[in-house]
Amino acid sequence: MVKPRIIKQLSGVDVEPFVKQKNNHQYNHMKSINLSFCVCILAFVSISFFSSCKHETDQMALMPTISYSNDIVPILNGKCGSCHGSGSSKHGFRFTTYSEFMNYVSSGNPNSSNVYSAITSKWQTMPPSPNSPVDEAARLKIYVWIKQGALNN
Repeated sequence: MVKPRIIKQLSGVDVEPFVKQKNNHQYNHMKSINLSFCVCILAFVSISFFSSCKHETDQMALMPTISYSNDIVPILNGKCGSCHGSGSSKHGFRFTTYSEFMNYVSSGNPNSSNVYSAITSKWQTMPPSPNSPVDEAARLKIYVWIKQGALNN
């Protein structure tokens, strides 16, 4: 780039004020781009931070309260009772009472609950064949019940 003083010497025209104005304009333009970039990043981070995990809470609030005695016990009796019911305790797992069942449930956290893991496992489904697996509606009820605190209601 040719220096302003060299242009002045060669042409006799003082271009210094124009160069300063142009540099000021470039500086202000870069400043506004940097500010816009920072605002975009801040908005993205804010949206990501404040909206994460909120959807599950909102959806859980819309779910009806799942009852242990009315909703969960019939699933246990129908799908688990033959191996883990009153007459049997296959592999030491017994689900005849709420307190026995709670040994395999992590209240509030379905993904850490042995029972929920057993009925959603891709490797070994419960109940094993030839029995039919726990259907999607029943798995959802168990999931919501555990998420709601696995209450004895």
